[in-house]
Amino acid sequence: MISDTNEARDGNVTKMLIDRLERSHDALIGALSERTESDFRKPVGLAIEDQTLPDHDYQYTLGHALASLAQNERLDLASARSESINNRELPKKLIPPQITHDLAGARHQTLKLLAEIAEEEIAEALVESIIEREMALVTVITETLDNQTN
Repeated sequence: MISDTNEARDGNVTKMLIDRLERSHDALIGALSERTESDFRKPVGLAIEDQTLPDHDYQYTLGHALASLAQNERLDLASARSESINNRELPKKLIPPQITHDLAGARHQTLKLLAEIAEEEIAEALVESIIEREMALVTVITETLDNQTN
């Protein structure tokens, strides 16, 4: 349930959840910091949420995995709000600026929602789901792409 006030939950819990999200995001940005545009087209060996696209080559790229993170974060937000889930198909090709903008937009929506959620369990489940996907991708980026460049 969404609260009309920011005092719905203990502010310390919200701060802790936001801190966890920031650390996860920092780890993702750190893993991406040395990547080039061509790295976004490289396979990473991870299909997030079993999403398939007609372009099977792009489906397994870093760009697709990152675009999936943003989409899945928005799906989690809809679920936390008890809204119907509108799962849109990802575009076949995205460029890095579009992807990073979409990730930032999804995170902005998440931070806004965390301040409004009244139930701590829903907020924690939302954050845990997001972090789990981000950290899985960080691991794949560092293990897969770093090995491709060595």
